[in-house]
Amino acid sequence: MPKELLPHIDEHDNLLAIHPKDIIKQQNLRHRVSLIIPKTTDNKFILALRAKDKFPHPNVWVCAVGGKVQSHETYEQAALREMQEEANIQSTLKLIIPNSPYENDKEKYIAQVFTTIQEIPLHLLHPDPSEIQYFQSFSLEEAKTLINQHPEKFAPSFRIHFQRFIEKYTQ
Repeated sequence: MPKELLPHIDEHDNLLAIHPKDIIKQQNLRHRVSLIIPKTTDNKFILALRAKDKFPHPNVWVCAVGGKVQSHETYEQAALREMQEEANIQSTLKLIIPNSPYENDKEKYIAQVFTTIQEIPLHLLHPDPSEIQYFQSFSLEEAKTLINQHPEKFAPSFRIHFQRFIEKYTQ
């Protein structure tokens, strides 16, 4: 199986080099990530509880779908691929946040955050157990309240991207 190649980018999303995924991870190089928060029925959005042994951020709530953008993909192509791999769904996407940077001592990336144009019924999502324990739907208000009451139950990166998502989505 060929190595997964990822673009190493600068803080302005300009390509610097292409490296194998393990080099990006080991050296904590800035890369591209696609995140999807699908719409479901009743004005709710779908989040995922990560697998208990998934690095980074095991056993916490995150965007329903997400992953690294490979060197041959656009952000949207990666989002579509990840939706198929992680949730076994297909949908048309709407870009909500075109540039959502995140950086700490373990991760450094620029994300684009999408939602689905169509409402996706929760029961149609089938989680990849190596990535996700299960999916659950929340209204924006329910999610905000839970994050405020129990921030430790949500990935730190998710809390930042979700706040940006809410601000853009409700404009």
